[in-house]
Amino acid sequence: MTMPLNIRVSQSCLTAFKSTDTPITFLGSLVAKPAGLLAYIIDICITFYLFRTSPLRTSPDRHLLDKTIFDMSQSLALLPFPAEQLVSKLQLEEHFEGGFFKQTEALQKGDDLQATQIYYLLSEKSPRGRMHMNLNATFHIHHSGRSLYTLIKPPAGDEKVVVKRVIMGSNIDAGELLQLYVPGGWWKASEIPVEDLTNASEEEKERVGCLISEIVCPGWTIDQHKFLTKEKLQDMWQGESGWEEYQKYLRGMPVKEAK
Repeated sequence: MTMPLNIRVSQSCLTAFKSTDTPITFLGSLVAKPAGLLAYIIDICITFYLFRTSPLRTSPDRHLLDKTIFDMSQSLALLPFPAEQLVSKLQLEEHFEGGFFKQTEALQKGDDLQATQIYYLLSEKSPRGRMHMNLNATFHIHHSGRSLYTLIKPPAGDEKVVVKRVIMGSNIDAGELLQLYVPGGWWKASEIPVEDLTNASEEEKERVGCLISEIVCPGWTIDQHKFLTKEKLQDMWQGESGWEEYQKYLRGMPVKEAK
């Protein structure tokens, strides 16, 4: 498998750094070898670009859900099979957050659970996953369909709460994501976009949904998972309004409005 350019360049710079005694010697070796200096500059540029384009930058004005960009009213992203068939074929079970899942891998080394992997499916019958937090990082990989993710970073110190809304789907021209990384400590909820639920015909509704894989590192356990409560949601807005639109994602709230 060919490594991405930034990984290859980073590894070459890391190798050069390890072969020298001090950072000054390392920089001197780069100047003495133009190819090494060029690789180092490219690495910095690529890293900066990836940071600027990451959907989880803390800048509140980037990668928010913009209806002029994410125009889903004219198209549908359907599952390849009816959701019930996917549940049967993949042997999925109901998830306590909402949706359906099946754990497919658990990487264990001694007593350490290093990673876990699951299928996760939202469907017309279960279109929303409740707002929750994993203390460990979660990687999402899109397979088919489309889902809207609402991500909330709790404020720290004098910071204000940060809310990100992104779409996982195959229409990359419209800004949809094939992969999504959510750091540990963020609140997360997923749902089928209202446009997909309302625009689908009766025949299409059984194929409305989203199928992804999730990988949690270190591995997922119940003790590093928690649901968001109304009190914690209000506290993140520090007495200001705005939290109200997100209480529909709380556990126990009806899902009928999503349809």
